[in-house]
Amino acid sequence: MRLAVEAIAEKMRLLFDRTALEPLRDLGIHEELVLNDYFHKDISVLRSAGVMRDAVGSLDSFCKGIAKDAFDAVANLIDLSPLCKIGEASTIKSQVTKAVEDRAAVVKESLTRVMSWMDPYKGQAETTPEMVKEFETKGEPKGLR
Repeated sequence: MRLAVEAIAEKMRLLFDRTALEPLRDLGIHEELVLNDYFHKDISVLRSAGVMRDAVGSLDSFCKGIAKDAFDAVANLIDLSPLCKIGEASTIKSQVTKAVEDRAAVVKESLTRVMSWMDPYKGQAETTPEMVKEFETKGEPKGLR
């Protein structure tokens, strides 16, 4: 009976590994993945954040300079001023940065939850590999925990 339980437990573990964990590993999500290597604490120092700040600054300068003069020149034909009603550049920059930080936090939390299924002792907070070996020496079927 014990061998049958061990065989079933092993088959269940292999099935879960093949159908749930292997596809995650194929996506690059594995047991040794350190999420902090990919999610920066301060995204404002990233090159892409600098590009975004420059783009917003350029748009703001354009709207307050060249575009304003051009829009004024055709104002009797069409009102193009709404195209430059974007708000303060500093507000836009901080709102975009906050939106990216918020989304990154959600994605990181989702990945953390997904990765928790890679822990063979999920749901057994106190269980360690040493404890499992001790249980098995006392007669518990292998793979039960």
